[in-house]
Amino acid sequence: MKLAEYLGLPSSYLPSEIIAFGYAEKEPKATKKKDLEDIVFYNKYGKVEDHVK
Repeated sequence: MKLAEYLGLPSSYLPSEIIAFGYAEKEPKATKKKDLEDIVFYNKYGKVEDHVK
């Protein structure tokens, strides 16, 4: 069954976003975050300042 059918939308409507509310059944595992040196640059791509390290 397509989402539009499930929601009972008229055929002229097209769902674009769905937001789920509620709580996860299990606690999700934390993802490893990137180091600041990998994502923060100073004035130019690839230029890392000492205060960021």
